[in-house]
Amino acid sequence: MFNNKKATDCSHYGNGGSVENSLYRITCFMKEGPTKLFPMLLPLQFTWTERQSITWSSEKLFFKIVPFASAGREKSGYRIHFNGNPEELQYLMDQFLSTFQPEFTGIEWVHESDKSQTELIRLADRNHFTRSSIRGIYEREQVGVVLLPSNTVHLQIRNHSITLRNLSEHMRAIEITAQTFLEKPVDLFSFAEEVLI
Repeated sequence: MFNNKKATDCSHYGNGGSVENSLYRITCFMKEGPTKLFPMLLPLQFTWTERQSITWSSEKLFFKIVPFASAGREKSGYRIHFNGNPEELQYLMDQFLSTFQPEFTGIEWVHESDKSQTELIRLADRNHFTRSSIRGIYEREQVGVVLLPSNTVHLQIRNHSITLRNLSEHMRAIEITAQTFLEKPVDLFSFAEEVLI
């Protein structure tokens, strides 16, 4: 059912972790509850962590599965926390969870920014995001944007057809939007020095 060697080898995907201080949270549902699912995953180098969750980790990546506090009648809900890029997540999902046919309901990207909420809002306005009636809430194509007073950026995709096959495509759409808030000011003096050199 699983390939243990492949499941723990992401070295061919580069450095791991797409953006510092950032985290993906993917919401999904599966027929298998934690008491059935987790014992099947533990042999694949998962370990128990807080809140009755399990985590797989490598040198620079972690893939954490957190069950909902209350189980549904037909399916159990989970949030998957991941700190890598879309290709790495797609690979690990295929290795670990494809057998269980997860149904996805949302993807969220959370980033602790060094910019203030006002600065983040200016970036959203400058890039022509669609503003809502509530301060700090925008939309860009299929991506919802929430800019919090705590300087946290939340990007999310919900109410779309998210499948295991197109999961990385939706994540890439989020990453395109994320670039707006990751832009760094150009140091013109350093740039001038480099040109002169």
